[in-house]
Amino acid sequence: MDLGLYGKRALITGGSKGIGFGIAHQLAAEGVDLTLVARDEARLSTAADELRQHGVDVRTLSADLYDPAIPDRIAKENVDIDILVNNANTPSGGSLEQVPDEQWMHNWSIKPFGYIRMMRAFVPVLRARGGGVIVNMIGAIGEVPSNKAIYSAASCSALTSVTQGLAHDLSQSNIRIVGINSWVVNTEKNVAAFSERAKERLGDPARWTELHSHLPFKRAADVSEVGDLIAFLASARASYLSGQVISLDGGYVASSLPATASGPLAHE
Repeated sequence: MDLGLYGKRALITGGSKGIGFGIAHQLAAEGVDLTLVARDEARLSTAADELRQHGVDVRTLSADLYDPAIPDRIAKENVDIDILVNNANTPSGGSLEQVPDEQWMHNWSIKPFGYIRMMRAFVPVLRARGGGVIVNMIGAIGEVPSNKAIYSAASCSALTSVTQGLAHDLSQSNIRIVGINSWVVNTEKNVAAFSERAKERLGDPARWTELHSHLPFKRAADVSEVGDLIAFLASARASYLSGQVISLDGGYVASSLPATASGPLAHE
């Protein structure tokens, strides 16, 4: 299927590794030129070299979205963007009593406020280009909030509301906005963490996939599956899809709720 993305340009925050890098690969395979934003300049350079093998143009920008002035600067230097992918993140565990104010404020400055600032900076850019697409990588933890990761749950819930709330107004400028709620994804970081856990629990780090037995289809999502979904959502094939937050979790959240709920609606 030709997605008609050839010659478009996407800007991806957190694009030098993990999910962001996977998204960049899939978009580049569709002929999308890229602008990658991340903090590590060396990693950005390595990522760009690999992505250029797809035959696309790749620009990089080393920047920390913790700085509230950065999004406006990025937008002024990148007025040719058609697709904005907000993916930068600072994952954080910890309960309400464990997470101090400073950590809340630092993490929130990147997600959700980093996303919000990027959207505010780039909506005029997309409007000037006659339209575009905004993709927010949110997270399924917002659908099943837990005190064990209360910051992440609150952040993702907030971004869901923002994504849905902006859709109608942005449609007047031919701008679509969508969100992705992923669950467990086989990024390099996650594979390393599961390998270490498999070594502790099973005595063999190579058995890390066995720790996914509780997940739908007994596996985590592949990074390429996230990228494929975003490539479709960013394309004209999804031209009437906006304001949606799509769960890419294999059905985990939907099938887990009845088992964990209580009361008259629970499946017992």
